[in-house]
Amino acid sequence: MTTIVTRSGKGSALTHAEMDANFVNLNTAKPDSVVERLSSAATTTLSTAVNTNLSIPVAANRNYYFEAILVVQCSSTGGVKVAVNGPASATVVAHAIGNSTSATAQTSTVFTALSTLSSVNFCAVATTNHGIRVNGTMSVGATAGNLVIQFAATTAGQTATVQAGSALVVIEAANV
Repeated sequence: MTTIVTRSGKGSALTHAEMDANFVNLNTAKPDSVVERLSSAATTTLSTAVNTNLSIPVAANRNYYFEAILVVQCSSTGGVKVAVNGPASATVVAHAIGNSTSATAQTSTVFTALSTLSSVNFCAVATTNHGIRVNGTMSVGATAGNLVIQFAATTAGQTATVQAGSALVVIEAANV
């Protein structure tokens, strides 16, 4: 909670130092958020890929809310899988939703383990851009590291692409 000194609470005009302290207190009380935007497309085949542009540092002993908006495409109809990774000490609860076999059909899944690819396939339509939204919470233990969005092609020999403009937002929260 932030302490703000008011004129009515003090009973007289505030000093310059008190005004400055109010601004400092307001600034330090705001939630910290970081946005990373993918500047160029990232591709992978069957193995899990990590693109460093969809990776944001997280501090030890902190809680975070995150959301990734991914524009994905696959070279065949096998689809794309996604995962969330973080420091070894972290726990995650996340949800992913996106298009499956058409522009209107949707599928979703829940993750509770780090670096475990989604149980469902997204974007199972060849060479067509589709959206995937991944959001959730991460509680980081004693070890700092990075919150990372991972992706993989579902079928061997297929290429999965996360398009430029995809983004990851991470907000530090006191209790998420």
